[in-house]
Amino acid sequence: MERTIAISEHLANRLEGYLQQHPHESLSSLLEEILQHKENKSQDKTRFLRIQPAPKGSGYANTSIDHDRVLAESAEEHK
Repeated sequence: MERTIAISEHLANRLEGYLQQHPHESLSSLLEEILQHKENKSQDKTRFLRIQPAPKGSGYANTSIDHDRVLAESAEEHK
């Protein structure tokens, strides 16, 4: 089946340049790949990152303020 579509001159130039750089591809294969990607992306389920808090007393106090001191102490402990 053949169809005629209207696209902007800018898009037509980009498409022509792309197809010249990728001679193994055709307009049909390019559109098929784009549609598959878009269809699969729309079917992706939203995922949530679940972060569990560390057990109480397992970390260092004031790490966000005294981060250099905490890192130095931690490095000394691991020697």
